[in-house]
Amino acid sequence: MEPSDDLVQRISGVTGFPRKYFREFDQVLIPEGSFVKFRSRRSKLSARDRSYVLQMAQVGVTLYEHMAQEFKRFPDLLPSGLEEDPEEAALTIRKALGASPNSA
Repeated sequence: MEPSDDLVQRISGVTGFPRKYFREFDQVLIPEGSFVKFRSRRSKLSARDRSYVLQMAQVGVTLYEHMAQEFKRFPDLLPSGLEEDPEEAALTIRKALGASPNSA
């Protein structure tokens, strides 16, 4: 179902997302046989529930894809390969994050 323009405008106003967010980005399609039916023979989910799970997975993947395009990831600030004792490693990581050396 497609929501009316009035409903999209109201949702946009409440959520703060632009109207185009609800209309203009492509949905990532997940093939129905991929993971939802992975255990279908043993599953006690109804066809309606399986359809709902698939739709929610599609919404989740679509939102992830949209956010991945719109937002930049934080740079990885943590050092890797620390071979120090745990207390020294914690101090090194706190320093890398700009935290107080004795913060919990």
